[in-house]
Amino acid sequence: MKSQFKIELALFKFGERRPLDSLTISILSKLAGINRVTFYKSYRSMHDLLKTVLLKNIFIDSKTIQKEPSLENSLTLLMQFIEQHQPFCRNLVQSSYRSMVVDFIQNEVMYNQLAEFKRQEGHGVVSDLERKVASKFFAAGLTTTFIDWIDSNYQHPSEDIYRATLQVAKGFVERFIQNKVTK
Repeated sequence: MKSQFKIELALFKFGERRPLDSLTISILSKLAGINRVTFYKSYRSMHDLLKTVLLKNIFIDSKTIQKEPSLENSLTLLMQFIEQHQPFCRNLVQSSYRSMVVDFIQNEVMYNQLAEFKRQEGHGVVSDLERKVASKFFAAGLTTTFIDWIDSNYQHPSEDIYRATLQVAKGFVERFIQNKVTK
């Protein structure tokens, strides 16, 4: 556990100052004060390390806040993570890891959105396929919003992004179900 903390701390420190594409496991190990073998005891690759960091800081914490996955909790933690690590997040989405990060976040958001469907949709009017398609569509849009915001060097205040995203997220399932019921 101590080594993992050192590795993750070194990752953040490096990623806040320099492009992540220039970070190698050798450099990261040196910065963390460990050897490469110790790195590989905890992580299989840089991709594995980044997924673990995102999962631990955003999505696992969200799942521990409530027994049921919650999109609102995940959005809150995502915003907190981005605000605390703005230079790191900007370097991350501008790196070759961008597509991995986008895919990872989309999958986690989709998982939370599907859980939201299950909580709200008790009438059985929405098919499993419709839920999956709607959740994928929503997750792609939400992830693109956050990536664009980071790419714009945080042009809009975080409160505005959070408020708008949460408003859309809260009404998405309700509107989808209502639209299906009224047809």
